[in-house]
Amino acid sequence: MAVNVGTVPVYPDGSNNPQTGWTQAHVMDALEKAFYEMGFNSGTQKDGVPIAVLFPGYDTSTSTDFNSCIQYHYDSTPWPEGNDKWARCGGAAITGTTRKTRRFYVTNSGTQSYEFAEELRPTGSVTSNIITISGYMDDSFITGTKLTYGGQGTGIISGLNQGQVYYMRRVTDNTITLHGSVSDAQSNTGIQTCSWTSISDELRFKTDSLGSNPAITISRGDHLYFYTHATTDGGDFRICDFTAGAAYASDRHYHDATNNTDSSRDVSGDGSYANPYYWDTQYVYQTENEDSDPTQIAGVGQKRLYAYGYANSVNANLKGTITVNACFNNNSGNYNWSTYWKYTVPASGSRSELKLRIYRDDYSTNAGKISGITIHSEATGWSDNEVFTIPGTAIGGATPANDIEFGVNTNETGSGIGDGKCSILTTNLGSGTNMFQKHPDGHYGVLRLENDANKKFGVTYWGFALQADNMYRLTIQSGSGWSYLNRLGKHFKYNGSYEGFFGCFAGDTGLDCQSGSNLHRSDYTYHDTHQYADSSSPTDYPLKIKYYKAQAPQDTNFAVIQFIQTINSIDKPYFTFNLNKGSNFGAGIWDHDEVWNGSYTTFVTNDTINGSPGTGSGNYIETRYTTPGYAYSTSGPHHEPVGASSLAREANYAYLRTPSDQYVADTRYVSNIDASNSNSYDNVYTYFRSSAYDKYIDADSREYNYANRIGTVGVGYHKPIKGLPICNSLVPCPFYMPDDFVMIQAEITPGATLFRPGDTVTVSASEVYTIIIADNYTNQTGLSGVANNTANGMIFAARTTG
Repeated sequence: MAVNVGTVPVYPDGSNNPQTGWTQAHVMDALEKAFYEMGFNSGTQKDGVPIAVLFPGYDTSTSTDFNSCIQYHYDSTPWPEGNDKWARCGGAAITGTTRKTRRFYVTNSGTQSYEFAEELRPTGSVTSNIITISGYMDDSFITGTKLTYGGQGTGIISGLNQGQVYYMRRVTDNTITLHGSVSDAQSNTGIQTCSWTSISDELRFKTDSLGSNPAITISRGDHLYFYTHATTDGGDFRICDFTAGAAYASDRHYHDATNNTDSSRDVSGDGSYANPYYWDTQYVYQTENEDSDPTQIAGVGQKRLYAYGYANSVNANLKGTITVNACFNNNSGNYNWSTYWKYTVPASGSRSELKLRIYRDDYSTNAGKISGITIHSEATGWSDNEVFTIPGTAIGGATPANDIEFGVNTNETGSGIGDGKCSILTTNLGSGTNMFQKHPDGHYGVLRLENDANKKFGVTYWGFALQADNMYRLTIQSGSGWSYLNRLGKHFKYNGSYEGFFGCFAGDTGLDCQSGSNLHRSDYTYHDTHQYADSSSPTDYPLKIKYYKAQAPQDTNFAVIQFIQTINSIDKPYFTFNLNKGSNFGAGIWDHDEVWNGSYTTFVTNDTINGSPGTGSGNYIETRYTTPGYAYSTSGPHHEPVGASSLAREANYAYLRTPSDQYVADTRYVSNIDASNSNSYDNVYTYFRSSAYDKYIDADSREYNYANRIGTVGVGYHKPIKGLPICNSLVPCPFYMPDDFVMIQAEITPGATLFRPGDTVTVSASEVYTIIIADNYTNQTGLSGVANNTANGMIFAARTTG
């Protein structure tokens, strides 16, 4: 079965013929169409996907203002920037609450459960029967709450009896009076007479039991104390990170500083009355069970999920959750952007629901005001500048004073008023005829390439960036995921310093993406680049893209894609490549549930390397197998040991690993006809015999022709070589090219002949090959011995007849 050959012209006027005067947008359109015709654009078309929220007064003429929307454009999952420009919406600052002090008395019921009660600790102040409490009480301590007075040591409050039950009236957040009944407390009658005598740290007012292994809910920024001196649990009480599972883990509790990257989250103390366990939650992220970016692979990348709890180091039944809720208390985070409320814009008509997170400044002079809004779902059916309102009551404020309006972007009417309108930007996510994402100016395009839809890492995202400063080079990058939420996408106005505003490769740093370099690079610095057109005056000549795709029963995932420019009526080959594709690639070596396949192969010759194809300056075809990415010094996608620039989960890392910046596995197929063979480690020589020339005539004109001595069977051998490994340097070989793609060594007359793309090599009437790329020396003195009579070189071809 012959290969399927297609041609996609780069045509600026919409005709079906390649023409001059093309732009980068035309090039990307043609590449998109080629991928469509090959069946490479996978996925589901999704239109009207919200991708960015803009603050009031955003300058749409440039992308610089987006720097106030997200931090670090190269992050695989963006954080909000926390900029004060967001204070232009949402009204005035909301009033902060006080940080609460929570004291928990912990015992246990054997090995079955922890038993909790909450306590209030009085200070040394009792004035007019009003008792001052250490710290600010939680809101659960309402008037009428039952308290039992008691404690340890000698401290007392005169007029109160140890073990006596009282009912509190909440006077202020840190003062109470005591009463004999709930009704007395609620009516502020029957106040218990008391006065200060001496108060020690051991004195407490205790609630009834909160239950067995109770779920504890706190506000971010609260002070938590745990008294466990009375426990007999056989192990240690520990405050734990439950994100990876609601159970004790020795490397996931906060009592060991070596477990935590931020010492401000550590738990101190030993659990006694004198030194209780103390956890300051000011710098603890609020509990979150929804992925920050749900469009990414499950369990991969910066999900920003946080869960907490308490557990026992020995007995697995003794555990419970601690939920940390959002709270603005003027001292809850000191990050400007880490306290947020979630709001879901309801579905309406064809518009699906949209999940947003609204951040409040919790540190600076704008504390209490809006500091950012980000998108956390993939919605569809939206348009730019959609109109809706987020009620202030849903985001820690009041309605209508703190409502946030959306629509056509409008700045606030005056500094500090906060009545501006935010706006939404949308994009389309393509499939079929469309690339996954494409920028209208042609700088960037993203291909979603499916290898195995049933596997966790069965999709690879390929990024193509056409260099901004010329019209003849491009870069390629790949990744297991593509981050497009909270980016500008097609709305990005080119800025070489912020290319991540268009989009980023996602995943885990060191495994799927490179720290600080996981994005499109239209700047070729420290990235592999490929020439796709003439460098001197590229747009003066027509350009087209050809592809050669295998047909069944051979592997239809294999295709060679080639840029060809017609210069003075001659087709000259430039960038020629293949993208690793399909479940057969690496079958039996790797599993797409474990790794992703992001390498590609280029096909080059001596003259294409020099940027002057068709000049006849070599006799080889070289395949280059590489994983793309930033590479400099000892940083690169293949670097070992694994570092921030490695791509260790990319399948071919296991082949290409190196302590230097990058390794490209070369295979050079050299013509073995009248050639000066070398000991180069990457050279491959093809078997060749000729009954016409493999003979010797001595001085007496006696002919020694091996063909006449040993017969004719197998004497002559000059065949297309098929079953080629994708790279001869990789063992075990991950893939063999379909048999319809071959290497052919050739020596022909006349001597001025140049091997060109589109020329045919006829083996028989039913076996004809079309040249994809070739190189040859001209005017050689070949095996015939006639000066300047032969052209000798190597051909990479596809079978087009048979």
